[in-house]
Amino acid sequence: GWRRRRSLAHALPLLCVGAHMVYVARLGGDHFEWRPLDFYWPLLAVPAAAGIVLCSRALAAALKRALRSRRVGGTTRPLPSGGVLAVVLFCPVLLYCNALQAALLFDGAEVDDRVFRLEVTLDADRAGWLLALPGMPTLNVVAERLRSRLVCQDVGTRFPEHREFAAGKLRNWRPYGRMERGLIPADAVAVMGTVGVAAFYLPDLTIVDSLGLTDATVARNPIVSPNHLRRMAHDRHPPAGYLEERGVNFTIHPVLDREYPGGYSARYALQAGPRVWMPFDARDHEWVTRRFDPDRLRSYADPNVANRNVLMYKNKRHVGVSLLLRFKDGVANWQLEGGMFNHGQQRQFAHQTRIEANIGPDFLTSFHPARGDESVGRALSPEFTATAAEVLSLRVAGGSGQGVGVRLLADGGEVAVWRGDDSDWFRRNERPLNDLAGKRIQLELFDQEESGDWGHIMLNHVLVMRPAGESGDLRTFALGT
Repeated sequence: GWRRRRSLAHALPLLCVGAHMVYVARLGGDHFEWRPLDFYWPLLAVPAAAGIVLCSRALAAALKRALRSRRVGGTTRPLPSGGVLAVVLFCPVLLYCNALQAALLFDGAEVDDRVFRLEVTLDADRAGWLLALPGMPTLNVVAERLRSRLVCQDVGTRFPEHREFAAGKLRNWRPYGRMERGLIPADAVAVMGTVGVAAFYLPDLTIVDSLGLTDATVARNPIVSPNHLRRMAHDRHPPAGYLEERGVNFTIHPVLDREYPGGYSARYALQAGPRVWMPFDARDHEWVTRRFDPDRLRSYADPNVANRNVLMYKNKRHVGVSLLLRFKDGVANWQLEGGMFNHGQQRQFAHQTRIEANIGPDFLTSFHPARGDESVGRALSPEFTATAAEVLSLRVAGGSGQGVGVRLLADGGEVAVWRGDDSDWFRRNERPLNDLAGKRIQLELFDQEESGDWGHIMLNHVLVMRPAGESGDLRTFALGT
């Protein structure tokens, strides 16, 4: 058809696709490797549709030649035109190309705030009429096999997941669009894994993309995982020291509509507008004091002063009574053995992921600067005695294996143990001490893992607290007071 009309108009989409493929190959396209196809399908749909029309015309012409001399009852049998045949061909093409995906698209997604159904299968109960079509069961089996493989690699996830994910992001970050401009310091630098929505509503904040979708250094940090284990666009990490080089010093949390609701554990909160509170964490307490308006700021945790820690536990405000792990004058009275040591710097070591959510720059860790996860060790806290009203709060990160953890000992016996979740993000843990009142209590940080990934444990900010109503200081602690 192109030769007959001496026109290459339908070759233009192929030229666009080819030029873009060369660009992606040169730029590096392993992040969301299927996304270039989103640009190709509309362009390729034009010559595909034209091809169906050309095939229909050719088929109509062939039928006309074959049946020209045949007569039924003395009359010529009417032949379908090329336009009619095109419609007839379009119907099965559209059906077989789209029906399976459409059935999945409109299938009700069972979602809540935390759980998505990553995979839904089509069976006789869900799509019996569809699977009754010729060849459709076989096509469905092939499609399910592909989806099962791709979902594990974060490719081809279902639309309802993205819809709910986007809705959650908008709930968390869109209210920041109402905040006053200029409240975030110019030298505040945060790091996030999904930067699009948050960065749109926080234009004053510099955000480093930890997945590398908008950061060339992270995007080109080599990956050692074999290709069949890759998680597309989710397994890049910043090289060691890069985030410190960029000056990351700030962690912002989703917006709040009031100062301190139950269950939240950010170290600071800034009143950024009417019913807009910005919870955040920063390692440098002095930097926060200098950069933020003290009349708008609330501070809820201090790494060195117990009664300047205000936390929520079971929807009730608690105030710190004593700090069991304080680094201002070294790790006082803790017994450190083996490779366990006080990490006194604001950086991670080589081959260690980003360290986040610690209060103050220091913490106990068994991750060795040279030997990494191969290091083993033990740390034992001084003994203390609790009262029935008190609660123990501690932040733990690192591995989840049985050979690492933090034990709570009472009169020498183990009563609780905490582990990390295979990340270097400190998670807050609490344990009421009412059943241990009057007993000799200690904490033991242990690492017996000599090999393997995540063979380390980290501990930060061990605090004994009690309900604010029973504490001598009931204030919400503002900086400077």
